[in-house]
Amino acid sequence: MPNKPSAAKELRKAKKRTVLNRRTESHVRNLFKMTMDLIKDGKMEEASKSAQRFQQAIDKAVKNDVESKNKASRKKSSLMKAMKKSA
Repeated sequence: MPNKPSAAKELRKAKKRTVLNRRTESHVRNLFKMTMDLIKDGKMEEASKSAQRFQQAIDKAVKNDVESKNKASRKKSSLMKAMKKSA
């Protein structure tokens, strides 16, 4: 337990941030999986819409320092590669 009030406040802030960051990471991960599943099923129209939502979500995660820029780039690249391969 923190001994000083400022340390206690920082702990509370860190807990709130952790919850928000995990929610964002989970959302991005689920969008990625959903898009890949749509690609595998051959539903390209839905997959392209889902890919757009995924890209927006991961870019926001990068902006808020939840995900790294390189990881976002890798994920977007692999998604686009899968889309082109199945098209």
